[in-house]
Amino acid sequence: MSRKHPRKWKTQSNLLYIAGMGLILYAIFIQHDPIGGIPSEVWGIIQYFIIVGTFYGFMYKIERDMRHEFDDKLNTLKDDLNKRIRELKSDFQREIDKIERKL
Repeated sequence: MSRKHPRKWKTQSNLLYIAGMGLILYAIFIQHDPIGGIPSEVWGIIQYFIIVGTFYGFMYKIERDMRHEFDDKLNTLKDDLNKRIRELKSDFQREIDKIERKL
């Protein structure tokens, strides 16, 4: 979805992800068991999974956004290059036609 929207959406999406990640980490470390009744051993394992998952997800999101931006720029460059090559071909053809007319 962020690929089809402008860069502004990517920035807002990243900020929302950071806010959600901060809220989750707040619930884990400040609230110390927001659900209640979970054994401490299980809660410790859940904390590790949540921490690793949130940071891995954010890094994946940044990598994906950068990859899409790079692909978009590469496609734009490729299109510009193809356009210039077509223009150069047409210029050469015009020059060849002028030389043929003179001969």
